[in-house]
Amino acid sequence: MQLFDIGANLTHSAFSEDLEGTIAKARTAGVTQIVVTGTTVDETMAAIRIAERFEQMLQRGLLDEVRALRARGDLHAALPSMRCVGYRQAWAALDSSALADFRERGIAATRQLAKRQLTWLRSMEGVTEFDCLSSDVPEMVLEYLRRELEAMIAGG
Repeated sequence: MQLFDIGANLTHSAFSEDLEGTIAKARTAGVTQIVVTGTTVDETMAAIRIAERFEQMLQRGLLDEVRALRARGDLHAALPSMRCVGYRQAWAALDSSALADFRERGIAATRQLAKRQLTWLRSMEGVTEFDCLSSDVPEMVLEYLRRELEAMIAGG
């Protein structure tokens, strides 16, 4: 029998404090797939984009990159550079040979990071948001910076 969880709330503190342990327990219990749902269209779209981006990272050789970094011999899992999202999960997967769970763990960790970043940004005043999926976002950012710089020069 295969179990498929469609209501995973892995961002809840009861689960997120030990995300890798939570996923491992689910796998041990027979859960073969975890689908993390969003509560809004924006959150759902972000979850989809994160999963797609992580899949692109895998296709572009993330695991091979981490294998090569490990082979150098001067790096270890406790270094800040190896604790980054994606690298941490890849290193752990290679340590334990648990590659089957790696994709889900990496996506979940990336979603957690994105949620923390959004929470942090929302707490700040004066943050200007740009649609990162817009085809003209570089031009929008440059135009914004030009206007801000002109206002700074004019004011003073």
